[in-house]
Amino acid sequence: MDSLDNGAYTGDSKKNPYVGDLGTGIEYDQLEANLKVIDQTSSRPLITSPARIGAKKVVKNLFESKHFSKIKRILDIGSGTGISALEIFLQGGTHLNVDCVEMSEGMCEVAKYKFHQTVGLSGKVKDKNLLKYWKEFRQESAPYSSQARFINQDFMKLDLENSFYEYDAVTAVQVMHWFDLEKIFGKLRSNLKKETPVIWDSASHFYDDKEFPSAQYGFRYNDFMGFVLDEISKKFEVEDYKQLSRPKYNQEDIKNITNSQGFKTEKIGLWLQPVDFQDFVRDIVPAIVREAVIPKTEKQELNIVTQEAIAKSIQNPKALLDTTHKYDIVPIFKSRKLK
Repeated sequence: MDSLDNGAYTGDSKKNPYVGDLGTGIEYDQLEANLKVIDQTSSRPLITSPARIGAKKVVKNLFESKHFSKIKRILDIGSGTGISALEIFLQGGTHLNVDCVEMSEGMCEVAKYKFHQTVGLSGKVKDKNLLKYWKEFRQESAPYSSQARFINQDFMKLDLENSFYEYDAVTAVQVMHWFDLEKIFGKLRSNLKKETPVIWDSASHFYDDKEFPSAQYGFRYNDFMGFVLDEISKKFEVEDYKQLSRPKYNQEDIKNITNSQGFKTEKIGLWLQPVDFQDFVRDIVPAIVREAVIPKTEKQELNIVTQEAIAKSIQNPKALLDTTHKYDIVPIFKSRKLK
């Protein structure tokens, strides 16, 4: 299984690895099918994927709001392969209709397959875990297949005109860090009716929490990263990875930016997702290395050097002592249009 490229972990919207043909959607779900974590928020622990847990938490906050009984039509921004849409239906019920906007053609096609709106996708893959994941997902989504609409378009270029006013709520799961906050909330302000709630979360490279600061807990600051780059710096010039990992905003920034666009925003939740060290080494370290090396180097050559640096660092006991920087820090926000 190949790993997703740079933008997955660095937040560079110009390098968004999910935008592309069918292969990108399949690859994303391969990660979902093969990367399992334990969800302890249910009545009993469940083995699931990080994306599923994140979607569940965002949607749970939507349906716990006082507006729950009024919610019938939902706009899901950056809907990916349909994970957040399924959670909306499972928690909200069969009376809902969800419009899912996703700019990646590949992600959108996979989502349609998972909601029984297209066929034949399973014949394109051999990964048994992925096929099992899709089968189980399609069993869950079957009752809602006609109530989800998938729109393959960049949200910032989307023109739904007056139909925007039909939405009773907006969700955005792990996607806001790909947008300019001021611009996307400006677009929402111009099109949503008053009091419409927008429930969203963000990746930890986007947001620095006061209680759990990224520099103290964030996985991208793990000392192992420094040891790897020290090895790589013997052959290439590298940037300071801690500067690359610095989050863009804090809570006050987000409040001020969204308020300037007519929304009141509050942080309504935060969860710490432990990042498995094996996944960190396999997927995240190479992605950050590609961003840190100056000048940009031929990918195959850099991959070889990176793997050599990782192998050498793993043998160094000092490189494995950091047990604090191991979390993806994920805040959940509620933004409400004021007028």
